[in-house]
Amino acid sequence: MGSRSNKKWEFRRDIDGYQTTEALIESISDFSDCVKYVWDIKWREGRDALRKQYPEYIEEEFPWFRGVDNIDYHLMPGLYRLSQFNSISITEEQKKQIINIAEDIREEFRRRGEYLLKEFNRRLEDGELYEVMQHYAVPTRLLDWTEGALIALYFAIRMLAFKEKEPSQSAPHVPCVWMLNPSWLNDNAKSIKSPLPVYLTESAMEKYHDTDEKARVYLDEKKLPEDPIAVYPHYLDPKMRAQKSVFTLHGSIPNAFNQICLSNSGAEICKIKINPEKADDIAKELRLAGITESNIFPELKGLANEIRNEKGTHFSFDR
Repeated sequence: MGSRSNKKWEFRRDIDGYQTTEALIESISDFSDCVKYVWDIKWREGRDALRKQYPEYIEEEFPWFRGVDNIDYHLMPGLYRLSQFNSISITEEQKKQIINIAEDIREEFRRRGEYLLKEFNRRLEDGELYEVMQHYAVPTRLLDWTEGALIALYFAIRMLAFKEKEPSQSAPHVPCVWMLNPSWLNDNAKSIKSPLPVYLTESAMEKYHDTDEKARVYLDEKKLPEDPIAVYPHYLDPKMRAQKSVFTLHGSIPNAFNQICLSNSGAEICKIKINPEKADDIAKELRLAGITESNIFPELKGLANEIRNEKGTHFSFDR
């Protein structure tokens, strides 16, 4: 895997308010060392304060990660990326449009897909349906994260490493891995005020009425709070399990993380920059660590891409 990184991990606050690494990640050892620094040193004081505040919660949540191939992408869920709303902020009139579109999308997905949803052997609850919609790339207010650091690293370099390069292609974007403390997020969410991620199922809402019941309002576009919250999904699809899927569920503010970080320099979310020129080398290291396409996408398409790569052919990104 390479020798242990000897880099000094310093962060600067970028124009959007996010803490971002100065040095670039060039190997798995770099990445692991940086993650360990953030979790054990940079965020130590905040984590200790949470443990003192909530001594009844013995098991601490681990960080969540999101790998993207362009550091300039905003942490905005798909619903807010629709062409008519794709902006940092939206007007009151656009909010009304979003309510109508979001409700229509959900009902149409259930109506048209009812016979396909029978594979789950029961009618999905509203929260579960929402998670399935997100998994199949329907625009929702959910944003994908993973509990697997190396899985996020794989997603960050995947396009650079495995997509065929165009001869005239300009300099590649800088990929990055976002790192988030979900306990910090939910404790700071005015609507939740809990260090634990919540579930969107009726049984959990009934059992954990002080926390999960408060998440119910996030399923009603007409009553949305502003803050995003951390959500544990049910693994209703093999890919969700393989990718160790978790979500942030966003409220009425499209770019809420940006606003949070601009007003809070101690926000426990940061960007870890990856050297795009090292994408191929990192991909080889990940393969040695058992992180491959068929592991992340446990289906025939994933296996086909993995074999293509082994035979020196680029992935097929046709879907």
